[in-house]
Amino acid sequence: MGDIGDDNNDEQKRRKRGRPPKQKPSGAVPPSLSLATPQQTPQPLPNVQTPQLQAQSLPPKNNVATPFQTSPPRTTPTKPVAKALPTVRDHTTDQLERDGGEYVPREYDDAGEKKVLQTGHLRDGREYRCRTFLVPKRGEKLFMLATECARVLGYRDSYLLFNKNRSLYKIIATQPEKDDLIQQEILPYSYRSRPIAIVTAKSMFRQFGSRVIVNGRRVRDDYWEGRAIKQGFTEDDLAGETRPGAAKARSVAAAEAASASASAGLTHHAEVVYSNWPAHLDSQPKPQTVEPGLGGPAASIASLPMINLAPNSDVLHMKEIGMLPRPRQEISGPPYQDRLQQASAGDILNQARHSAEFNKNLGNERSARSKYIAEYYKKPRVPAASAPPQ
Repeated sequence: MGDIGDDNNDEQKRRKRGRPPKQKPSGAVPPSLSLATPQQTPQPLPNVQTPQLQAQSLPPKNNVATPFQTSPPRTTPTKPVAKALPTVRDHTTDQLERDGGEYVPREYDDAGEKKVLQTGHLRDGREYRCRTFLVPKRGEKLFMLATECARVLGYRDSYLLFNKNRSLYKIIATQPEKDDLIQQEILPYSYRSRPIAIVTAKSMFRQFGSRVIVNGRRVRDDYWEGRAIKQGFTEDDLAGETRPGAAKARSVAAAEAASASASAGLTHHAEVVYSNWPAHLDSQPKPQTVEPGLGGPAASIASLPMINLAPNSDVLHMKEIGMLPRPRQEISGPPYQDRLQQASAGDILNQARHSAEFNKNLGNERSARSKYIAEYYKKPRVPAASAPPQ
């Protein structure tokens, strides 16, 4: 038994020093437990009850049943799918024409087709606000610079022009086409290596109508004339008007303001006019003066703005404006005339000889000064001996 106790002590020392042993399977019983005292049964813990608050119902609010709110169901995050741009456009399809210059139209306006040719040339004397040009190997169709169209229409750049108007087809000019535009002086030479976007003139007219026409008017210069008439626009409306009759309303308001101002000028009302003009001060009493030695200065008090009732202010203002001095410049003296005098050959030779002599003297003086300066700086100099200390 003594040997077994020594073995148990050694095993406990090893457990304290080293790593804890791995747990053995439940079926195997270690020898230390078999030799130990009988297992003690665990005593049950006392029944401890947690205090709970009594549930109190909330008072009803105006006897209105509120819907039962539940948290939204959780969904597993999915990978976002990039949606393609819509292929449906305003009045065109997503198919290109044979020449590849613009989209195939889906809708037409009979009145608008009479205002422009298939190549983009306008009829009835209309002119584009943007420059038009021909592109080699693209027939007689007219084209425009996208950047110039964006500037005329008020867009920041050509990207927004095509992004906001899906009916326009963006054409990137090739290098030979850019060289031809440079030769036509449409593009500067510095744009030779930049990407240049162009667009057909007819598609611009179909999209914007009177906004790209010089002195354009609604209905008269619009491609979609039928739509403009249905919206209530007339030929009196300027290009770019968003509300029908806005120009007429502005003209009526201006006429009413002019008539109101004219009627106000005809009515005569006595008004108070403040003025320092001498003509108004003559009819007013002179300012009171204070005698010397009575507590005031001997000089008269400065004239203050006087008040008088003017029967008609317009006549008064016209008199004041007419009496203001204006600077005038009197034209005096004979006009300037060039004095031409012929000189003989002898006089010209004499002046030339004097000029040559003068230049010769200047050259001699310059050479003498330069020689003096050079000799002065090349002359060796002996430093002065310092006096010995006493």
